[in-house]
Amino acid sequence: MLKAYITRLSPFSQRLFLTSGQINHGVSTVFLPRSTRISVKQFSLTHSSFITKAHGNQSPSISTAKRSSQPDGSIPAGGWFLLIIPVSTLALGLWQVFRWRWKLGLMEEMRNISIADPVPLPQDLSDIETLECRKVKVKGEFDYSKQVLIGPRPLVYPDAKESDGGRGVFSGSGVNGYHIITSFKLEERNESILVNRGWVDTRNVKKYDHVDGPVEIVGIVRKTENRAPFMPKNRPGQNLLHYRDVPGMSQTLDTDEVFLDLYSVQGVDFSKARSESIPVPRQTRVTLRNEHVSYFITWFSLSAITSVMWHRRFIRRLNLL
Repeated sequence: MLKAYITRLSPFSQRLFLTSGQINHGVSTVFLPRSTRISVKQFSLTHSSFITKAHGNQSPSISTAKRSSQPDGSIPAGGWFLLIIPVSTLALGLWQVFRWRWKLGLMEEMRNISIADPVPLPQDLSDIETLECRKVKVKGEFDYSKQVLIGPRPLVYPDAKESDGGRGVFSGSGVNGYHIITSFKLEERNESILVNRGWVDTRNVKKYDHVDGPVEIVGIVRKTENRAPFMPKNRPGQNLLHYRDVPGMSQTLDTDEVFLDLYSVQGVDFSKARSESIPVPRQTRVTLRNEHVSYFITWFSLSAITSVMWHRRFIRRLNLL
């Protein structure tokens, strides 16, 4: 009966019938008479051969992409090179810490020197370079015909302590005035030096009193002051200067290149100097630029940020954004 049914089918339907039977039943064979047997060898497809051919036709680029997406845990050479950034910024931060500690020690040393007992002025004035911020004692007489002004300058309170708002030898007030620089003729020596007699208010700059006759004074040795950025330059020969230029002042007033900030005058009370329009002495303002704290905070911050970025990119294999 099956034979008669298949015989009545068209040749195309016979092929479909036999093919579907092999797919559904594995390698089963339908026996037909020789006259009606149809060769289906070229259409035989088993489940295993279908899977094999499907794997054979797979694009090799797909498997390659899967392998490349698996990190092997190694850090590329560029990653090790970028590690220089956090390491170098960390080293710079540590260097700024050492600089900060050194600057604090230097400021303390200068403060101790400025309050030490006075020493005699050296016979060879060239040795004055080794006595910066040191008190020296000299005898002589002021020559009020040779004077220049430096300013405007804030008033430094002579008797204030560091606890009084940071004023005193290391700071100043917001009140502006001028420093009066006067030639001082040394006793028994054919030499003259520059003495900063002190601070006077702008309104009383021409009303200051004088200390007449030979006196003994104590002053603090100061060197030439560097011109600050954007500060106007001193003009040679003028009586109003903007910064402490010891060579320029000595040339203008015909003195040796020695500059003292007046600390005291023997027998003179300066406790009411400002109210009596007398120049206020002790205007030594020892300042050292100390911005190392902001520097090492900046370097340490950069080191921390770049370290986190490096760890995220090369250790955790995450995107930076």
